[in-house]
Amino acid sequence: MPPTNIQSLADAVKRVRNNLFHGGKAGDQDSDRNDELEKESILFLLEAIAVDETFRKTFENYQ
Repeated sequence: MPPTNIQSLADAVKRVRNNLFHGGKAGDQDSDRNDELEKESILFLLEAIAVDETFRKTFENYQ
């Protein structure tokens, strides 16, 4: 199901991250889809950093 609000979009980005880093996606036959999801997730994060100061500060201070 596609995200319908900002929270579900952020959750989707988290799922993309978790699947790519913990889901053993190396050699996956859906690699083109995975690349597209990764690209779109990065674009979302960059936009969120640009428009939301609290998000940017949280992102910058994350360790």
